[in-house]
Formats: sequence, C-alpha cells, structure tokens
Amino acid sequence: MIRPALRLFGILTALVVPQVAQADDQTKKPAPLVIGTMQEVPPYVFEHPSRGIDIDIIRAAFARMGREVVIMHVPTLRLERLLSSGRAHAISVNSADVKGCIPSQPFSYWRDAVLVRKGLPKGVYSMIDLAGLNVATFPKAERALGNALKPFIRYFGSYNYLINTDALDLLQRGRLDAYIGDRLLVEYSLNERGWEGELPYELAFDLPPTPRLLCFSDKAMAARFDAALAEIQAAGADQQINNVYLGRLRGEDDTPADEAGEDPAPEAPAAP
Repeated sequence: MIRPALRLFGILTALVVPQVAQADDQTKKPAPLVIGTMQEVPPYVFEHPSRGIDIDIIRAAFARMGREVVIMHVPTLRLERLLSSGRAHAISVNSADVKGCIPSQPFSYWRDAVLVRKGLPKGVYSMIDLAGLNVATFPKAERALGNALKPFIRYFGSYNYLINTDALDLLQRGRLDAYIGDRLLVEYSLNERGWEGELPYELAFDLPPTPRLLCFSDKAMAARFDAALAEIQAAGADQQINNVYLGRLRGEDDTPADEAGEDPAPEAPAAP
C-alpha cells in the first residue's frame, strides 16, 4: 500500500509543481521596454532626467498598456541603428525618417515657423517672400520639412544651418534675416536666458506641424501602442502634458515631475 501511495504523490506533484511555476512566471513583472530618442531638445526632450512633451506622452501611452519604459538618448543619426540592432524596441522619429520599421500614429507635433528680424524692410508672408534674404534653419530641416522648404532654398540669398541660440543672436544683431525652426524651442531658449521685454524677432507665419511618431520592429506592439495612444488622446492626457510644459515656458510652473511628488521614471543604460 505504501508504494501506490508514493506513486500517487509523485503524479500529483508532477501535475501541481509545473502549474505553480507557470503561475509564478505569469506574475513576474515584464522587463521595461527600451525606447530610443534624440538628445536634449527642450521642451520636447530633456535628458537629465528623461522627460519632456514627447517623452511624457510616450510614457503615458505605454503605461496605458501596463508597460514601463526606459529612454535611451543617442545622436539622431544613430537612432536607426539602435532599432535595427535590437537594442531598442522602438525609436522616436519624424514621419520623413520612417524606413524599415512599423510606424505608429503621431503622438506629438512640432511647431515649426518662420521668424524674421525686427525692422526687416519687406513683409514675409510665404516662403517665396524669403527670396534674396539671409535664411537659416535647424540642421537638416529640408529632410524634416520636405516640400514646405526644399523648392524655395535656391531662391534664398544665403542658406545655413544654425542652432536656435545662435540664430537668436544673429537675428537680434541684424545679421540674419529669417530663421526657420520650432517656435517652442526658440521660446525655451529665451526663457533659459531670462529674457524680458520685446522679443528679438517677429513671427512671419507658421509652417504645417511636423508629426512625431514611434518606429517599431514589432507590428503587434505598434498596434497596441496605437490603441493605447488613442485612449490617452481621447482622455485629453496628451494635451494636459503639453499644457504643463507650455505653462513652464510662461513661468507658471517649473517643477520637475519627480519633485512634484511623482516617482521619477527609470533611466536607460548609457548608450554604447
């Protein structure tokens, strides 16, 4: 009678133990997803800690999916390799940079515009009005802006790449006629300088917003992200995030999320 009892115990153990192990596996927290993005481009992307309009919206959508993310900041030219090598699950890009991956729906829009120096003797109401003028843009703007910019470059008096801080200095000194770049980036630069009083430029006109999206290597994950993104957008969470950073630009609030009682987001390992 002992041997049959032992055999029965062995059978029950064989049935129960794998089920318990499987239940333990199912309760384990999934590893954070790695999302590659560019280096510091405030107010859209801050590095230390990783936050900003783009990053906060990305985190909110993944949180809706029940997943945590770590953000890996690398130079823009290395983002594609980061995805293709499998070191990131997705990378953030402009719509013009989508290739060899599965794009998400846009999660954010950058606000490019044409800014002109004070006292410019001619009115600027369209790209063709920049003919003969000294014009600068952010690096590789023609790739991001496409036909909103490319056909007109040959008519400019001069055309150069400048970061927005250098462009502001030249606009103020009258050595640059127009700068094509993101209005929020420029406003943030002024805010960091503690600028007060009249702006050193005038807004000529806005360009079509530039969509920002994620590029995935996995089609199913891209679909889940899109569904989660649609839910947070329907709830207005993305607009609330925009308002927080716009408020900081106006001096209404400059408290980082981790100092406002929220848990700081996990940081990504240093990029190789």
